[in-house]
Amino acid sequence: MMVRLSAAQSCPISGGLRPDSSRWLALAAFSLTLALMGPKPAYANGNHTHIGISLMAIDLLPEGDLKALVSDPALRPMLINGTIFPDGGYAVSHPYGETAHWEPYQRKLVARVRAGCPVPMATLECRQKFAFLLGMASHGMADQVFDALYMDAAKKHDAANWSDELLLGFDTSTDVLWVAERGGIEAPALWLPMTELLATFAEVGLKVEATTLEDGQTVLLLIVLGYGNSAGKDPKKVAAAKERYPWGAAHLLDPHTPGSPPSEAKVVASYWRQLWSEWAEGAQPGLEVLATLPSQGGGGLAADKADPASTVAIVLSRGIEAASVQDSALELVVGGTVVPGDRNLFYGQDSHVLRLRPKAAWPSGEVTLRWAAGGLKSFDGHSLGKSGQVSVAVGPATAVEPGLPPPGWSLSPPPTKGVGGDGGGDDGGGCQASPARGASATGRSAWALLAMALAGLWLWPRMGSRDAAIAP
Repeated sequence: MMVRLSAAQSCPISGGLRPDSSRWLALAAFSLTLALMGPKPAYANGNHTHIGISLMAIDLLPEGDLKALVSDPALRPMLINGTIFPDGGYAVSHPYGETAHWEPYQRKLVARVRAGCPVPMATLECRQKFAFLLGMASHGMADQVFDALYMDAAKKHDAANWSDELLLGFDTSTDVLWVAERGGIEAPALWLPMTELLATFAEVGLKVEATTLEDGQTVLLLIVLGYGNSAGKDPKKVAAAKERYPWGAAHLLDPHTPGSPPSEAKVVASYWRQLWSEWAEGAQPGLEVLATLPSQGGGGLAADKADPASTVAIVLSRGIEAASVQDSALELVVGGTVVPGDRNLFYGQDSHVLRLRPKAAWPSGEVTLRWAAGGLKSFDGHSLGKSGQVSVAVGPATAVEPGLPPPGWSLSPPPTKGVGGDGGGDDGGGCQASPARGASATGRSAWALLAMALAGLWLWPRMGSRDAAIAP
């Protein structure tokens, strides 16, 4: 059941009873306790960056219902809530966050929503739910591309000062830098399709209460986004982040760096289109190569295996069955000769990003990656529908940006350049309203929010991470 949590607007915000201030003080204390327990690895994009990626992806969509949906200011709160939702479990130390990142959960959630909304654009409630789902899809895909490529490179280039300490980690620091460069997001009202979320968690065997989902989402909206907005405007914190991660800071907005937010936005836009073709346009579910990094005709491939830039990555349209990643499914060809290489499904079972590197070094010239129809298989039983290939150059980068679909992609090619959107600013939330004096948009008293904010100064935005299956 969807009920209003905010007394100021009629925007449906799921979650049951209005929270009392003692509950939120307890949540603040719990968040502070988690933060003070010590350093934990925290990878992937920060949440301002996640939202910025979703907003950039909108500009890469062709005109049509999909672009109209994610561009609608009245649906912006739902898109933002969905974009950050998977990280809420980390904030309250509950496994729902990890589960929500991955397609086995997300596709079951989509099926449940589609059962009530077979035509996604038919009603306002349906459009709200699909905006939330697209935000979730953006988050899961962006994290995989960022971690497998951008973060992996930063761990080498910025190794000297790499930290897993509180508020000094790579995801938090790059989020601070993102806000400094592009501006932050003011938190919209909390919005969750609670009935479908809870039923789907139960379907996959995970017990979680509505209050837990509310708590996690509240920490993200009020504390994590609040910290980013504050720190991104603090010259000392911005300078410290640049000093700690100079390579990461220099390449964060570079569209030619594989795994950077601009390249993530390209992959997310194509992923959205692939999903929408199934959800709304009647396309049969299937598996295909969604994007490659570098793209066809791109360059910048380093010869030495020890250099992260030696990686050729392909992104699949569905999560992959790890056992299907065999040499016969993918070939690396140089000068007409098949050459050996290492294959690594970065996050293992159910993930999308498959990396290939040379055994020792790439020969000079051009490397061609070929994939065979029927070779790779998805976690839900689909086989790669057709063969294909991309060729990329070893040596200097070309003008072709990474993250584009390969030749022969089933949908029309997206723009090759021009990732737009300001990545921040007004969230455009049609469900935002000025709250009553002394209360927030989520109905919490000012003193409870102050306690949460103080705890938030110490909150680690990601309280855990999935262990990467990284090839040696």
